[in-house]
Amino acid sequence: MTRILAMVALGATDPPDWPRIAAAFGVDPAALALDPDSTPPAAATLPIPGGVLGFMFTPAPMPWDDLEWAVKAAWHWPAAEAELRAHQAHVVVFAESDVLPALEINLQVVGGVASVLATRPDAVAVFNPHASIVIEPARYAAEARNASREALPILLWLGLHLVPDSVGLSAYSTGMDVFGLLNLEVHDTQWRPPDLLNLVASMAHHEISSGVQMSAGQRVALSERQRIEIQHLPSRYGDGAVSCHLVLGLAAF
Repeated sequence: MTRILAMVALGATDPPDWPRIAAAFGVDPAALALDPDSTPPAAATLPIPGGVLGFMFTPAPMPWDDLEWAVKAAWHWPAAEAELRAHQAHVVVFAESDVLPALEINLQVVGGVASVLATRPDAVAVFNPHASIVIEPARYAAEARNASREALPILLWLGLHLVPDSVGLSAYSTGMDVFGLLNLEVHDTQWRPPDLLNLVASMAHHEISSGVQMSAGQRVALSERQRIEIQHLPSRYGDGAVSCHLVLGLAAF
């Protein structure tokens, strides 16, 4: 059974209001199954096809070792370290199902996290451990509001990282493996940062929505003159695991 999760960092140790969270998720609070071994209940679940959407509250911060790399990589959020160093508690949101694909399970998690955020004004961050990213609550809630199978919330699921190189910029993703796909990389470009990030995000959206890994040797047209060739090679980053390299070229097909 596939399990996917995220964590909501909180500024206070007050226990969650599970019925309000269920209502924010759009289901009858009567569907909640509450932890019978703690008072007030420290955990709750809601049914989803083939499994559950679960919530677990811990009145303590997440370990800093789990957050440190994600905080350092949060180029889009300069206040991330200050916010997360001050958090006092967290809620783990998870979804598991033996019938839903990874994309649908991830959408359930997004809905669950958004429901926690809607009931906790003291939320300070969301941590996605699969991609090693931290996200501001307001940004997460805004992305979640429009999330669907057609409009995937890529920025809630993946880390998109820029790296200066000898030519200009390279970029790579983190988090694709939770979908059963290789992470993406593109190297040694002179592209502007927004264009390079958009390229990686759009290729990720295509793969995740189709559920199909681009194959080595495949060619993809970006325009009449610009193409990409796909190569599966060891990553330049991290532990060197095989990743999907997007090799830019100008030759026509």
